[in-house]
Amino acid sequence: MIRLQAHLFENLQDRSHLLAALQTALQLEHATLPPYLVATYSLKDENADIAELILDVTYEEMLHMTLVCNLINALGGSPSLNGPDFIPKYPGPLPGAVPDLIVPLARFDKNLLENVFMKIEAPEKPQDFPVIAAAESKPARTIGQFYGLIKEIIREGGDALFANGDPTRQVIRRIDDDRSTAVTNAATALAAIDLIVEQGEGTNESPLEAATGEPAHYYRFAEILHGRALQADSSRPEGFSYSGAPINFDEAAVYPVKENLHVAEIPADSMARPIAEEFNRQYTRMLSHLHRGFNGELGQINLAVNIMSNDLTSLARQLVQIEIEPGLNAGPTFEFAPLD
Repeated sequence: MIRLQAHLFENLQDRSHLLAALQTALQLEHATLPPYLVATYSLKDENADIAELILDVTYEEMLHMTLVCNLINALGGSPSLNGPDFIPKYPGPLPGAVPDLIVPLARFDKNLLENVFMKIEAPEKPQDFPVIAAAESKPARTIGQFYGLIKEIIREGGDALFANGDPTRQVIRRIDDDRSTAVTNAATALAAIDLIVEQGEGTNESPLEAATGEPAHYYRFAEILHGRALQADSSRPEGFSYSGAPINFDEAAVYPVKENLHVAEIPADSMARPIAEEFNRQYTRMLSHLHRGFNGELGQINLAVNIMSNDLTSLARQLVQIEIEPGLNAGPTFEFAPLD
């Protein structure tokens, strides 16, 4: 599980501190997307089932971004998505996290799945991690605990916390199989937070999301690792087992994407270089549209979705097929590119 830096939990009763913490949460939700997407793009058609499972998690992370933006707007703040500081550096820790998990941009393999992706999504109970980071004097706490503390503050403050929110800035749209919801008062804020936590970790009683009955993110990744879908199993005391439909992984059907690639490392005469540069321009443009969309220009959201679904996907799939040095291919680098 990811352990968050202690300062994120401090003084959250103060609106400015609460909004700053939610901005970090927004950056954290976004920072999972590039590693998940690079791994997905590296999978060839033979591994389409695995790619689809990771994409499902990616769509839900996008939903979480939307809900966090709705929370920020409902509390009278303004989400920020369009600056170079919004984009994390890879390899590196996730925004707001204790730097004991270094996240790369890398091709898919089961080591990446188990030691990075599952650690990102792990709930507290299935994992046994140290509570105190060596470099800190205060205990580090988890994402679930972070959102739990925000829920306590919302319960205490009630609807008065949302008096300065602008309901016209709420983004309500379908994202894959889910739909974002408007946050306008304490009840809708608590429901949004519950959805974010349940999709990532499951409920306290079950590894499944309460709303859909699907496995939470950690358990979906575990399905890939174990090669079987998770299903109810009355023969087991836990009530579930990885005994469902097989999920096969063909190790040979993965493009050899170079790990933690940056545009500057791609040879200038390689056909991959202009494609990688265009990918970053479109990625930065997409974030700019999202920034404007989540700050009142709702029509900009559709422009961002079109870039993500069409331009970025097409460019990334071209990149992973281009060799840039013996035995290694290019891939999307997810770097900030100043726009004209």
